[in-house]
Amino acid sequence: MNYISKIIELITALRTETRQDAITPESLGSILLRMVRAQQTSWGASQHPFYHIECGTKNGRLIVKHPTDMIEKGYVPYLLRYSKKKPRYRRLSNVNTRTYGPVMRGWHLFYDEKKLQMAPDGVVSIGKNVCTDREPEWVYEENCRNLFGNIRTVTFEDSFNHTSLIGFKVGFGCRTYRIKNNHRFRFGIVFGPPMVEKGNRSLKFSECVSNIAEFYVNFHKRNAQELGNEAYKISYSI
Repeated sequence: MNYISKIIELITALRTETRQDAITPESLGSILLRMVRAQQTSWGASQHPFYHIECGTKNGRLIVKHPTDMIEKGYVPYLLRYSKKKPRYRRLSNVNTRTYGPVMRGWHLFYDEKKLQMAPDGVVSIGKNVCTDREPEWVYEENCRNLFGNIRTVTFEDSFNHTSLIGFKVGFGCRTYRIKNNHRFRFGIVFGPPMVEKGNRSLKFSECVSNIAEFYVNFHKRNAQELGNEAYKISYSI
């Protein structure tokens, strides 16, 4: 409430200053600077540091620039997906019955802090759970294929019993994409303190110490004439 009252005071001051004259870039810049200072004073600039990070690629690998300071201070990277999601609720009276909440579109945590590992030079390794969710066992690779779960093929069989590849089905959030040619998926990385509780909704964005560094993953269906045994190709795009 203290922060809101300060903003109201600054807006009133802006109206008073510009009542007679038109708004100039100087007056607008001055009021915005005062708003930022009021925000820093209200939130407490010494509560935790804040870092600016960016994603990049190097020799086909995903990197985050200058993460050393955050890693040394014990902060961990989290993988986010920009997707649609339906929160699930379990009724206490019947543990087998679940209800779904409204569809929410935005940044959602994908797994937990174990999904990513980051070297001091910023090279990102993506975890793949080779066991069960109850007893996970993570294997880390510099492979963007691990950003997705099951990738199912969509085929068509004609009257001559010839099967041809139509495309792929890729789950992303609460939606399944049917990809016939190409599609680009949006991801992000943010740093924050280690989790205390498990669960995809236990990350508090207010406690994160960096911005969300965005990157994209291109899913490309190969043509029959292209070389290689794989029917699709996945690559990073910044």
